Amino acid sequence: MTALNQRFIRILGVSVAAILLLDVVSLAGWSEAHAHRPSWASQHARLAGPAGLPVLERFVEHARGLRFKQPVNAELVDRQQLNDARHTEEDLASSTSDNALHATSRPDVGSVLGVMGLVPKGANVSGAVDNAEDNGVVGVYFPRQKRLLVIGQEQTPFVREVLVHELTHALDDQYFDIGRRDIGLHDDEALDSWRALNEGDATSVEKKYVDAMSPADRQSALAAQGAFGGGGPATVVDDLLSYPYVAGLAFVQKLRDSGGNKAVNAAFRHPPTTSEQILRPDHFLTLDTPAIVTKPTPRGTPVGRGVFGVLQLGELLSTVADGPAIRDALDGWNGDRFVAWTEPTGATCLDINVANDSPTAAGKLAAAFQTWLAHNPTGSVNVSGDVVKLERCA
Repeated sequence: MTALNQRFIRILGVSVAAILLLDVVSLAGWSEAHAHRPSWASQHARLAGPAGLPVLERFVEHARGLRFKQPVNAELVDRQQLNDARHTEEDLASSTSDNALHATSRPDVGSVLGVMGLVPKGANVSGAVDNAEDNGVVGVYFPRQKRLLVIGQEQTPFVREVLVHELTHALDDQYFDIGRRDIGLHDDEALDSWRALNEGDATSVEKKYVDAMSPADRQSALAAQGAFGGGGPATVVDDLLSYPYVAGLAFVQKLRDSGGNKAVNAAFRHPPTTSEQILRPDHFLTLDTPAIVTKPTPRGTPVGRGVFGVLQLGELLSTVADGPAIRDALDGWNGDRFVAWTEPTGATCLDINVANDSPTAAGKLAAAFQTWLAHNPTGSVNVSGDVVKLERCA
């Protein structure tokens, strides 16, 4: 989500709607699938006992096939210290010229999700995101400050698991500048896709570490993780917060299956730019890029513009369709542009142009949009060749 675009964080306790994942896999079953593998300590007896940071760094280096160029400034802190540091980083980011440029086009997420029918009109989405961060973040790597913070008083199995995740960010940063400022200056999915690559790689290495834990350590880490869980039904905010971790993991695993760490490194050098490439890695591996789509024109005060992509269009359709139907409707996606604006009456309006691979694919998407409009009236769907236009005011 836009409110999180400038941050590289570790959030626990959120869930993802399987319907959004299209062709990717869930994180569920890490421990169960590998419960009988020998532990990292048993395979490397000289490293047994309480693991210090150098031990975890060596694990990350081994998993990534890269060596740390310099030491990492890692700290164990409490909740307040972590949140204070995170807010300081946000202030630092907002003062930079690149963030100021992007802020001019940052959408009102609540208004856009409201007209999409995904949250109640007037919902405080930013507040929900802030609450999720303030209560769910357990580890942070700050690429600008080169600092790594994890909540904890000692290196428990769970703290070591989180350290491995954040150390992966730090290692990637030393080679690929994960805080690079040329990503995210445009109204597209490039920054969210960059986050999915980063979180996917860190989650992949974390998963390897969990697989290598002893059964007792794995159970201890799982119990500690559960203490941070929020519980309750998943929301669209949960889905979008979870996306970089869950979909990113499957994306990175596909890259490693195709070419090992070299393929992951290549992705950092020439990163994915759309949620379609993240959710369907074969589109990334075959260099499939979206078409240039005509931008709709707002007919009032703009509150958002940009690209929905397969991810958020999937969210929209998930309220009226199941996974196979969503996959079929979005299989021909070839790019989109949207604009949202407010009317003098107070209504928010949305106009989306979606390009498709063919008129046949456009017909499938138009039919899915018609089904959605049957549950979310006051809108229209029109098809012109391979382009579908959806409009709605609410």
